[in-house]
Parts: sequence; C-alpha cells; structure tokens
Amino acid sequence: MSTLAERLRAGARDAAPYVIAAVELLIADPQSAWLDNDEFLEACVTDSINQDAALIDWENARDLFDVGAFDAPVGDGRAVANQALLNFAITLAEERFNLSFMNDQQRRLIVTALAQATQHEG
Repeated sequence: MSTLAERLRAGARDAAPYVIAAVELLIADPQSAWLDNDEFLEACVTDSINQDAALIDWENARDLFDVGAFDAPVGDGRAVANQALLNFAITLAEERFNLSFMNDQQRRLIVTALAQATQHEG
C-alpha cells in the first residue's frame, strides 16, 4: 500500500506544473502537517486507495480557507506559518499568479522577489 504522499503525487502526475508544485509543497513540509490534519483531509482530499491515487480539491480548500476553517490560533506563530503555507499552496494550485502565461525571465523575477521577501532582517 502506498502512502498518502505517493497517492497525491500519482493523482497530480498529469496536472499542470503549478498544481504539482502545490501538492509537492504540502508534501515537503512535515512541520505544517496538512497531510495529517483530519479536518483538511476529510474536507479537501479524495483518496482512492484502491486506485492508488488521491486528489486535493483546491476549490473547496480555498472556500474553506477563506471562511476561516483553517484559521490559526491568535498568537501562535507556528500555526500562522502553517496556515500561510497552505494559503500559498492553494494560491499556486489556483494559478492565481498566471505563471503559465509568463516567460522564463518573468518567472525568475518572481522567484527572486520571493527569495528577497523572505530574507530575515538583522
């Protein structure tokens, strides 16, 4: 039997690169543990163990995120970071950045800007 991560990869295999990136982001960050979050899994993941594939319902994830279903407790910095990671993954999967329309130089500028934005001061 395969793991959920393997089934999600199988489910996204033929998806657009931005969807694959969103899936990989959630898989790669065990700290946020979205793939262990029962509420997220029940509401947003269709897991066909028999077919060895799983899919994330990104539209439902966005709807639930926007109404606060995955809100972090006030003052919990780690939970806020986990929530931000989910928001970024959802935004990638929605193709909200229109990455598929950008040329290589524009995509590199986005990556550079994101790297610059995440540098710690001090």
